[in-house]
Amino acid sequence: MMNYQATVLMWNLQRIDRMIVAVIGHTHLAAVAALIRRTNKSGESEPGSMSYREAHALALDYFKSEDVKKGLLERFAKAGYGPDAVAVEAFNQAFPQLTILYRQQNAAQRQLLVFLKEIDRRNSRRAKELRKVADNVLSRARESAKSAAS
Repeated sequence: MMNYQATVLMWNLQRIDRMIVAVIGHTHLAAVAALIRRTNKSGESEPGSMSYREAHALALDYFKSEDVKKGLLERFAKAGYGPDAVAVEAFNQAFPQLTILYRQQNAAQRQLLVFLKEIDRRNSRRAKELRKVADNVLSRARESAKSAAS
């Protein structure tokens, strides 16, 4: 039963790690569109306007064509944005959801630590083994999530 509980707690942490990466990934389109609108020669466009829709269409092309992507990255650079502007904007747009996920992650980590301390109190040898397994599983999951995002 203890192994099952530890597995559930570790799985929950892995799920949250994957969700954090996925949330940031899902905001890349909106991030590119926002940067296109900000670097527009005529200034920011109103939501629903033709210019606003054109920015969205151009953002779709950013992911379809390397030439469009290269041109837009040059445009962003000329406007003063760094080479990581899309990633930063995606993080910025995902931040409200990430805040919730980080809160859940912290709670899940606390639950796992409390559980491991209880096991430690009951059986220190088994707790060390379980803590080692938990650390290995979580570090591999984080590396996997990071490589999936790349």
